[in-house]
Amino acid sequence: MIRTGTARVVVALGTAGPDVAALEAAARLAAAVQADLAALFVEDVNLLRLAALPGALEFGFGSAAPRQIEAASIERALRVRAAALRRRLGAMAGQHAVSWTFEIARGHLPRVVLESAGDIVVLAAPQHRYPGMVARRAGERPRVAALLRDAEESRRVLATAEALAGETGEIVVLRAGTGAAPEPAAARRRSVAVADWDALAAALARERVTALVTAAPATAAELEQLAQAARAPVVLVR
Repeated sequence: MIRTGTARVVVALGTAGPDVAALEAAARLAAAVQADLAALFVEDVNLLRLAALPGALEFGFGSAAPRQIEAASIERALRVRAAALRRRLGAMAGQHAVSWTFEIARGHLPRVVLESAGDIVVLAAPQHRYPGMVARRAGERPRVAALLRDAEESRRVLATAEALAGETGEIVVLRAGTGAAPEPAAARRRSVAVADWDALAAALARERVTALVTAAPATAAELEQLAQAARAPVVLVR
């Protein structure tokens, strides 16, 4: 059961993509479970290391001419992005009437996500690779996938998926593993079996989900696979 009043929803924001869907999902969840909303903007440490190399070059879209990557310009761009995300977060938090904080960290996004302190953690989709897959049309009902891998985690994952879907959304229960998931009892739930990563990605694309809810994985590599398969915000339940 999700705790109310003391829970903390963390939304992890990276350096690529607008992250609008992740912000919206996190704010909606925080309101639904009466939680505080905490945004964590993760500056990609690999990008910063690249900018510090003396021979690092970038190519302009218009001229295709090479130019030196300047660490100072990368730092400025990160500050601008952080400020824009902070403003957007404040607006969304205000719409949902939840308290919020905004922090900045440096590191590898999936690793920082797994180390963050939150009852629920929302990771933005890799939108730079899959443009248009995450955005939800105005008025479209949320379509939330709940990935269940063992019976112990099922109740918490399903409760979070219900909170995110709200009263009008739909839930697709994805069963992976031998001990996974009771059969859906509610009228707006459907159950689909998935055997591997390819099957998961195909099911999520076919169902056009707006978010994937599952238990937090053990490794950063698995989290990256989840994000690539989902093409939508990934909600991790602890």
